[in-house]
Amino acid sequence: SLEKFVGEMTASTTLKDQPFVSRGNAPSISWHPLVDAVEEYMSNEGDIPDRLKILANAIEKVDQKFLHYRFGTTPLESKRVALASCVMARISKSARVTKMFYQSFHSFFREQLEVFKNKVAMSQEEDENEGEPEDNNQENEDSDDFLWQKDLEVLGWLRKGGLLRETLTKAIDESILMHVKETIAFEFENPMFESLREWQEQVVRPWVQKLMSTDDDLEDCLTVARAYVTVRKEEIFDMVADYPDSIPTIKELQSVLMITHMHRTVADALRETLIRRLNHTGANTLQIIDVYINTIKVLRILDPSDHLLTRVAEPVRQYLQGRQDTVRCIIASLTNAEQGGDLYEELKRQDAKPLEDITLDSDDEGDCLPDYVGNQLWQPPPSIQQTHPSFLNRGGSGKNSDILAMLVSIYGSKELFVNEYRLMLADKLLSSTTDYNTDQQVHTLELLKLRFGELSMRACEIMLKDINDSKRTNTNIRSFLQDSVVDAIMLSHIFWPALQREPAALKHHPRLQYMLDTFGQEYGRLKNPRKLEWLYPLGTVELELDVVDAGGHTVTKNIECSPPLASLILHFSDRSQWTAQDLSNEMGVPIHMIQKQMSFWINTRVVKVIILPPDESSTKTRMAYVLAGHRDDKSEASQALRHSASSDSPNIHEEHFMGGGGAVSFTAHEEQEMEMFTSYIVGMLTNLGQLPLKTIHNNLKMFVTGSDVKYSKTPQQLSAFLQHLCRQETLECGPDGMYSLCRRKR
Repeated sequence: SLEKFVGEMTASTTLKDQPFVSRGNAPSISWHPLVDAVEEYMSNEGDIPDRLKILANAIEKVDQKFLHYRFGTTPLESKRVALASCVMARISKSARVTKMFYQSFHSFFREQLEVFKNKVAMSQEEDENEGEPEDNNQENEDSDDFLWQKDLEVLGWLRKGGLLRETLTKAIDESILMHVKETIAFEFENPMFESLREWQEQVVRPWVQKLMSTDDDLEDCLTVARAYVTVRKEEIFDMVADYPDSIPTIKELQSVLMITHMHRTVADALRETLIRRLNHTGANTLQIIDVYINTIKVLRILDPSDHLLTRVAEPVRQYLQGRQDTVRCIIASLTNAEQGGDLYEELKRQDAKPLEDITLDSDDEGDCLPDYVGNQLWQPPPSIQQTHPSFLNRGGSGKNSDILAMLVSIYGSKELFVNEYRLMLADKLLSSTTDYNTDQQVHTLELLKLRFGELSMRACEIMLKDINDSKRTNTNIRSFLQDSVVDAIMLSHIFWPALQREPAALKHHPRLQYMLDTFGQEYGRLKNPRKLEWLYPLGTVELELDVVDAGGHTVTKNIECSPPLASLILHFSDRSQWTAQDLSNEMGVPIHMIQKQMSFWINTRVVKVIILPPDESSTKTRMAYVLAGHRDDKSEASQALRHSASSDSPNIHEEHFMGGGGAVSFTAHEEQEMEMFTSYIVGMLTNLGQLPLKTIHNNLKMFVTGSDVKYSKTPQQLSAFLQHLCRQETLECGPDGMYSLCRRKR
């Protein structure tokens, strides 16, 4: 009957174009009173309460004889359904009219709730100021404000399934969400949820109870908890970045999540934000690591079982694994005692266990058997899945109980971190050749031995021992060489990484070479049969130069430089003027390197350049180097060369010659390590034919494991080495990325 009634109402252009059809002995009706009421409602431009009064009066006044369809168990119910059908038939002819109808009530409900909220706030303020109860006039005023509620009750539009029930629910939800957002947005230092619940009980619930006079209620929308989580999920990244200042809010969010069970919503929001804001080349690796550490701490408060952490952190872990400087940044933060930081505090943990006991290989993570402690089976932390089994599709085992272990598990091997620390320790120890204080390095090494194992840190221990032994050796040699000004660090080169070396043909100034040879002979006498092999680019020479300035006054300059640079300037004590060709012949270094290195002395205003006239062998002018105080009428070119030299960057060999950069040659060290795997790669390609990078990487992990040499390189490092072998014509790479032996090698 209801479908037929709606069909009859919709068939005509207007409701009045189609009279109701009578059945049986019922009288014939030309017009229906409810149709007139709906038309009057739609044409009325007054306020919603006045327009609702039109429909409510129509329900009360319509005679039962006009209803030839039974839509309910009571006459009132039939009237309500018939009127609602008339309204639907009227507004459904245009999508714009339908939208305007519901939007008007949506705005009306939000306005009425806002008015009620302001009245409650004013009432509370008056009670606080005067301490007097509300008078009856206030109650009467509130009753007048809710006269439209009685009309809605007559129409039955707010009941479950009613015409405006969904609209009311959305309006309440939006009002709650707006209030929650205004109250707690980016406020992380103080708990706010209890005040929101009080606001709900004092404002929202009484307002809804006035609307719903029956036992019917709106409990499905009356919750600030869901609104709280909705707001916090948009701010979860800021909460992670502000940790530990945001701990009160994080703990509060954890308790609210136990009410709403919206863990997956928060996890997905944080996962998407981390990918968007961290997984790109513009983000600094140290910042990514700091946010990743904070993410671990925050999610362990929200979920101690690490199920959320496994879901959220996986994209960041994979991205960090692909960055070339991730290991270096982790080790730098881990050993930075001056600035401290989360990783250094993690290293000093008293309850931390060795990584062998807790670290899983990255390829086997999540595929582990239960652990037994004594005779009892290990039990994981309580999981949120116990109350919501469908919350996570997969999760971690919770076995990596500390942050350092989780960072190491990114690569699945501690060898990468041990080697990186070895490189950084070497660079730090050799950065100052006169300071033998290694107390801080020894302290850090002892902490690392507790986590990475003593055997892994054996080489680092010997490096520190070399520094301490060098101090004693220098003291012994100086007891025999009273006038010696040489301090040396004696290195056991087997345990140190590859270091910078000078060009083989380099010849130093005789004065400098004599000091070093005398020191080396005395060392050979004390440590027979050992002898010293000098690494000149790593040394530092302290020079005191008397230079004549432009005014003719003698000025003393104290300059620190590398031994090769010191040899250059010492030649000017033998002769006042040198050409680049003469210096090249004297030191055994190419002319272009001499010109590059002389720019150091030009920039320090110790040396200047003059223009010489053409000689007999050439018609071109020549340039020569003289001390800055040397007076000459010839034109000078120092200023132009100073700008030219500062704009050109020296290559790696020139930096070593100057003594620039760190003590460790990272390129040489990596190539030295990778050369050990060349025989494996050549044999693999000989037996299996052409292979892609991934297969070579996996085979090296399989074949080299268990031997004296461990393979712990990343695919990016292996790719760089394979390209190096291609340049050496050992391998060749096809356009499809397949590597094979070079045809000349087959």
